[in-house]
Amino acid sequence: MPVLLSLSTATLALGACTTVPTQTTTYSNTTYSSSGYASTQVLRQAPSAYELPLSTPPASTYGNADRSQWGRYDEGYGDDYYRSTYGNNAYASNDATPDEFAWIDLAYDVTDEIGSASPDFSFRFDGQQLFAWETWDGYRMYAQPIAHGYRYFYFEPGASRPFLVRDPLYSYGYRDGRLVVVYDRDGRIVSRYYASSLLDDASRYYRLGGDIDQAARYGSQDWVAAPLWLQWQDDFYRDRTRWGRDRYGNGGWTGWRREGRRGHDRHERREDRADNRGGSANGGQGQGRNDGRADGGRDGNRDRDRDRTGSGGTNTGTDIGQRGGRGAGGAGQVPLTEVPPVTQAPTNTRNQGGSRPERVADDPREVPAGPAVVADEAALTAEAQRAAQRELEARQAEAERQRQAQAQAAQAEAQAAARRQAEEQRQQSEREAAMDRREQAQRDAEADRVNRAQAAAEAEAQRQAQAQRAAEEERRQREAQAEAQRQAAQVEMQRQQAEARRQADMQRQAQQADLERQRQQQQAEAQRQAEMQRQQADAERQQQQAEAQRQAAAQRQAAEAEAARQRQQAQQQAQQQQAQQQADLERQRQQQQAEAQRQAQMQRQQAEAQRQQQQAEAQRQAQQQAEMQRQQAEAQRQQQQAEAQRQAEMQRQQAQQQQQQQQQQRPADAPQPVRPRRTDTDPQNQPEPQ
Repeated sequence: MPVLLSLSTATLALGACTTVPTQTTTYSNTTYSSSGYASTQVLRQAPSAYELPLSTPPASTYGNADRSQWGRYDEGYGDDYYRSTYGNNAYASNDATPDEFAWIDLAYDVTDEIGSASPDFSFRFDGQQLFAWETWDGYRMYAQPIAHGYRYFYFEPGASRPFLVRDPLYSYGYRDGRLVVVYDRDGRIVSRYYASSLLDDASRYYRLGGDIDQAARYGSQDWVAAPLWLQWQDDFYRDRTRWGRDRYGNGGWTGWRREGRRGHDRHERREDRADNRGGSANGGQGQGRNDGRADGGRDGNRDRDRDRTGSGGTNTGTDIGQRGGRGAGGAGQVPLTEVPPVTQAPTNTRNQGGSRPERVADDPREVPAGPAVVADEAALTAEAQRAAQRELEARQAEAERQRQAQAQAAQAEAQAAARRQAEEQRQQSEREAAMDRREQAQRDAEADRVNRAQAAAEAEAQRQAQAQRAAEEERRQREAQAEAQRQAAQVEMQRQQAEARRQADMQRQAQQADLERQRQQQQAEAQRQAEMQRQQADAERQQQQAEAQRQAAAQRQAAEAEAARQRQQAQQQAQQQQAQQQADLERQRQQQQAEAQRQAQMQRQQAEAQRQQQQAEAQRQAQQQAEMQRQQAEAQRQQQQAEAQRQAEMQRQQAQQQQQQQQQQRPADAPQPVRPRRTDTDPQNQPEPQ
């Protein structure tokens, strides 16, 4: 599988991982060397946050994807992730050093170099479809679909186990078969205690990465057509953009890129000077080193990178001129216009300097970024430039302090450079000429292969698109029909419920009005009777006033007691009537509610019966139509057979008539011709067609 990507000049490659297969499958027919970067051994030298031995979980704990959703979901994801402590500062490591960000920084560089490019190929693993990318110098990235996004596996050149596994919540860094660091989704390093709780997940993904790598190397590989890649491109872009924002918002991460990588760059420059001295003394054949390289410890890639970053006195990487910077801008000059690398879609500048193979113009995998992607990239570029300006001011102050020391070393360096320049230019010209010839041959072969693959991919994409459109149209029709029926039933049910509520409200209001009117009438009647009794008592008292005062007082007291008793009795009767009326109202409300529920149940049953009846009627009509079509076909077949028999009979009769006419026209004295004896092979002896 050809590889058309490359790491940027600012990317620091890693040393080999612990397990290297005895036989490595090469994805590309093009061979490039990354030895110019591998000598730094960044992950070997970087201090780890902790050294946790991996556990041995059962193999069945991953890959439990639903086969009906093989391309998008992994049901085994996220079982232990949603803890209450996630996102709290309590679980973060407070003593993390910038060097511990080497793992995530390298993985980000690989992701940033890939950019928006389509996958190099796809492959199947455990019922899922995974995507694979490989850079020109051998770094590999695999993407596995899971329930909440994608899980990414990053491999060093030639390694069979990942150095980092990233999912939507955590990133796990490995070295020598051990978990050495865990980052959360914001790029922070979690504490050792919290990382221990994630050890089973980290161990499972470490072994899963090895199995996925084996499937990618030795399994079948398929092209990813451009129309299909457009369906998933936005998901990958969002993951890459989020990671880029976290990178500039994390002080430890930016500290590693500013300080840690600069130290490794100084180490590489010392190796460059030693290699150049050894190469000049040994004819440039690498006899001065014992690392298996045939070019004095550096291949053409490092020399071409130095040309790109040093010829103009500026540097496109992140080390502010520390790699090279010896061009026309002056020896040891620190550029002041550097901008840190920004996550962007791939452009034509990816092949500057001729150090990487270009993508063919008609490559079907190269997909242009959409308007949403362009807008997001513009916003990210502006944010990165603001962060770069702040970092640039700090670097300028550091550069001013280093300038005086560099100026003293510049004079000695310039004298040594003058002696080396002639030899370096000759060796560089030879290497570039050989590389140009090799790259031209590879581009020609790649163009021919891409043209053939493009035709096949476009045909397959059209076929799949047609099938998907037909299936989608049928599904939409079924859903629209079901939705229309559901909405109609729901509207009718809502109307009936509203009508029932309205009638119940009207009845309740009428009953309340009647009760209030009765209460007022009873109260008025009680007051009228009391008034009449009082007047009658007064009249009797006046009539009997002439009698003894004792009898009048006794009668007055008796009348007042009777009036009080009557009033109390009237109040009790009114209260009893009111309680009875409230009970009647509650009973009526419950009866109405039960009646409404019964009517709703009957409506649902009627709707279900109508639906079943419609389905039965549709099936019966389909069966009748199929039977009619079969009968029509049978009748047509019988008619065709009868027509064929009739034509055969007519042909036989015509042949007999012609034979009789010939016999009648023959002279009487003419000798009779001897008829040949019929055989089984004689066509006239064959049975007539039925």
